[in-house]
Amino acid sequence: MTSEQYTKRYEAAYTLTRWFDNIQDDFIARAAWSATDDFDKVSHYPIVDIDMNLERDVKPGERVEYTVCAKDLNGRKLYYKWWIYDEASTYNAHEHLEAKQEDIEGFLIGYNAEPLADSYHKIRIKNENQPTVSIDVPKDISDGQTIHVILEVKNDGEHPLKTYRRIILTAKENKND
Repeated sequence: MTSEQYTKRYEAAYTLTRWFDNIQDDFIARAAWSATDDFDKVSHYPIVDIDMNLERDVKPGERVEYTVCAKDLNGRKLYYKWWIYDEASTYNAHEHLEAKQEDIEGFLIGYNAEPLADSYHKIRIKNENQPTVSIDVPKDISDGQTIHVILEVKNDGEHPLKTYRRIILTAKENKND
C-alpha cells in the first residue's frame, strides 16, 4: 500500500494519512449506532478469526500460509486485503526507498521517498485478496528481522468498516522444524 491514493508518491506522513478514511467511517458508524436501536439498520465491524498464531518464527525462504474465517453481522459481502506494513517491519525497512527533500519555490517543505526500481518489493504475497494467503519469506532475511503483515477485512456497507489483524513474522535462522 502506498500514498499514491492521496499524493501520487510515498511520503513519510503516510503512516497517518493511510488511515484517514477508515477513521471517518468509524466515526460515522458510531454516530449511527447512537441514533438507532435497530441493530440491522447500521453497519458493524466484520468478525475475523485467523487459524494460526499472529506472531510466528520463520526461516529464510519459508512459505507461510494463513487462512482467515470472517463474517459480517449484517450479512454484507466481505473483501480481503493482505499487505506488508513497511514502516513497522525491520526487514528492508525503507532500504528500498530513496529519500528526497522537497523544495517548493525555495522553501524546504519536507521529505518524501521514491521506490528504487530494482528492490521494491521482495516479499511476495500470493492471493492477497482472498481469505487464504501464502507469504514467501525472503531468502536474504537476517536472524531477528521482522515482517509485519496486515490483514484488512472490509464490508460493503454505505460507510464500509474494516477489521484489522497484524501478523508478525520473525526470522530465526536456526528455527526448529
